[in-house]
Amino acid sequence: MPVLVFSRVSTNRWQLANVGHGPAVSIVVGDKASDGKWGYKVRCFPLAAGAQVTLDWLQHGDELVAAYTDTRGNTYSSVCGNNENRFYQSNIFPDFVPSVDEYSLRAMQQEYRRSF
Repeated sequence: MPVLVFSRVSTNRWQLANVGHGPAVSIVVGDKASDGKWGYKVRCFPLAAGAQVTLDWLQHGDELVAAYTDTRGNTYSSVCGNNENRFYQSNIFPDFVPSVDEYSLRAMQQEYRRSF
């Protein structure tokens, strides 16, 4: 079973790590502001057990959410708020639809950086 955990790696950087024993697939990660407004909802690449990814595209970071599945289609959710991770063996965000995929978002970031 995959278990995704949000953690800070520096003052303004978060990472998502799979501390479980199986791969996490169909991952959607989002971040919410204190006023309830969502930033990007990103379809991320799968994470193998023990793998991690830096979430350098977060816009708010007051509450971080991940909805994901395992290779058998079982759904899970991880929520980080107030520096506490909570885990659910279901998708508690059934209407959580990605607004962009990780590849496209990273390409947009690179293009933006090149323009300056």
